[in-house]
Order: sequence, then structure tokens, then C-alpha cells
Amino acid sequence: MSTIRTTQIIEALQSRLIAKLTGADGYYTNVNGRVYIRKLNPLNPFTDLPAVNIHYLPMQVDGEGAAGPKNIWNRSLIITVQCCLKDSSLYDDADKFVEDIFKAVGEDETFGGLALMTNPYVDQKGGVKEAEEYLESEISVIDVPLKTNYRTNKYSENIT
Repeated sequence: MSTIRTTQIIEALQSRLIAKLTGADGYYTNVNGRVYIRKLNPLNPFTDLPAVNIHYLPMQVDGEGAAGPKNIWNRSLIITVQCCLKDSSLYDDADKFVEDIFKAVGEDETFGGLALMTNPYVDQKGGVKEAEEYLESEISVIDVPLKTNYRTNKYSENIT
């Protein structure tokens, strides 16, 4: 069975961030390969930082034919890229980390043709912000929300 489109997009994002966030080639942040998908175990502030934790939730499906061809669904995927740093990090380090995320995504916002486009996402709560669940810890986390639009077959996440 083939991998569903959502998984392919998230894994492509993870691979890109691992490849780009090395502190070289115009990028400021080096995460040493620490790019996780839905990591639930706590990060150790002394050994696991900086790091990226990717969370996502399929948001909506635009029904068949409403805004596109028959038997094809337009889908939206909301991705939160969490930039995790030591709480003692300078604000400039956090700003550079966020900029690196946007730069990496902007190199190919379709993830090799898997998506139609990816853009920063702003909802009622705002855009880039500090993650509230970490306010009392030794870790600073900045949430960078993205919205990816892509197409799939009707009633199926399989590739169109």
C-alpha cells in the first residue's frame, strides 16, 4: 500500500529541515539532525537543543468539484513547526531560527510536487508565537504555523 499524501508532505518537510538546518549555506541554526514528528517525550534542555518538533492536523477538505475537477479533493494541512531552544537563548537566536524555517520551506513550497503551495498560516490566535505549554520550563518554544494545500483522489489520501 502506498503512503498517503499527508505523510509524504510531513516527511519531506522533516527531510528538508534536517538537510538545511546545519548552520551552513546561509542558515543560522544547527539542529544536528534533531527534527522530530509529533515528539511527545520531553526534550532535555541540556542535550536535545536546539531542535524542531513538527505537529500537524488535516484541516479541511473542499468537496468534489466545488473548487476543482470531479473526483479530486482539495485539502488543507495545518503544520506547526516548533522551534525549540534553551530558555537562556538570545532573542536574536529565536528570530534566526524562525527565519531559517521560512527560508527552508520557501526553497520549494510544493515539496517536490507533493503540494500545491505552502504559506505562513495566521488564525484567530495569530501567527508565529511562543508556545504556552512551555512557559514554565527551561525550554523556549516558538510555534511557526504553516498551511499546505494539496490534492488527492476523492475519499482517499492516495496520490492523484
